[in-house]
Amino acid sequence: MKCTAPKCLLFIFFLLPFFAINPEIIQAQFFYANTGSVINEVTITPTSCVVKPSKFACPGLDYFSIAYYHDTMYISTIKGNLYYTTASNPGSCPLVSEGGFGTSLVAGPDGIIYGASNNRIIYYDPHTHQVTQLDTMPYYSVGDLVFYKNKLYMAADPDLIVEVNLAQPILSKIAMRVSTTPIYGLAASPGTCGSNLVYGIAKPFNTSYVVAIDIDHAKEVETICELDSGYLDATSTGFDEQPAVTVDDVKYIYHCETDRLSSTLNILAHSAGGTALTYSLNGNENNTGTFTNITAGTYKLTVSSSNLCFYDTSFAVTRPYCDKSFSVPNAFTPNHDGKNDILRPLGLVPIVHVNFSIYNRYGQKVFETKDIHHGWDGTFHGLDQEMGTYVWLLTYVNSSGAMMTQKGTTILIR
Repeated sequence: MKCTAPKCLLFIFFLLPFFAINPEIIQAQFFYANTGSVINEVTITPTSCVVKPSKFACPGLDYFSIAYYHDTMYISTIKGNLYYTTASNPGSCPLVSEGGFGTSLVAGPDGIIYGASNNRIIYYDPHTHQVTQLDTMPYYSVGDLVFYKNKLYMAADPDLIVEVNLAQPILSKIAMRVSTTPIYGLAASPGTCGSNLVYGIAKPFNTSYVVAIDIDHAKEVETICELDSGYLDATSTGFDEQPAVTVDDVKYIYHCETDRLSSTLNILAHSAGGTALTYSLNGNENNTGTFTNITAGTYKLTVSSSNLCFYDTSFAVTRPYCDKSFSVPNAFTPNHDGKNDILRPLGLVPIVHVNFSIYNRYGQKVFETKDIHHGWDGTFHGLDQEMGTYVWLLTYVNSSGAMMTQKGTTILIR
């Protein structure tokens, strides 16, 4: 629908500094984790960990450690036997290798399956079906393996995360220490949503804890949640990071008119992967990021993508004063006598984002300016306009930061 100039001007909004926003980006990660009898999906949300059954199953096997690559899940048992299965053919679990695979598994970026047993790394090449055992390391495995930034890390006895040197295992070194032990599972990207975190599963007793680990800075970030079962291992779904959700701008708009006050909150956000976004403001959800009738108060905003990444923040909104800073004369006499020759808003309060426009009785715009000191001299295209009533519209941001709209009429007298 095409709108005329006077109507369009009513919808000109500006960015107003009405709130303080302190963002806290919360990443969500999806990975698999196993007990001795089941493989589950674990999703970390902004408020909890959601657990549900996976599509992978090998009835009769005692699950000890798992590794996922593309659509294939590798499973090692307590005896060290290695099997594989797929989601499209659950229950079919051929034996890959008999014995040798111990406390942990991980799939490398090239599809090689790595395991740790005591102080040795063992790997299986699914292309050649060859099993190779590397030289000894100075550290003993107590839990899982994970590839992070193309380097292999191992949860080692008693409280270590070790960077494994695959070329010369004897040169493997300590990356960091952890306080929540033992770490039985490790999972990295995808799903890290632009973060540099690895998630560990710590199993102190019959329950398990999901712990965020910052390997780059050698520190534990926080304990994310508690799981109600004793999990033995974890594996992630690949090696390409899910793109983070980014909030580019938050525009809070108060629009003060002579007869009403409207307010709007516009959230501008994107996901680098182009996934669809859902916006939630104090529990009210939409897919546009625009919320209307906003009142003063505290708001919690969550922007989530379809790939399970989140941006979570809270902020306070305060209502500005809708006081009129300017007035416009109800008549003027552009007869060049030096008195009341120019029609313009009058006032002394500093304002910004000014737009002052004037229309004749036919709705034609005869004057417009964005300079509060510039007024109308009663001409249009150099021709004197006829006497009569003219409609004016003034929009600006007042001294308290509110978007003001004033309108009225002025009589041109000659």
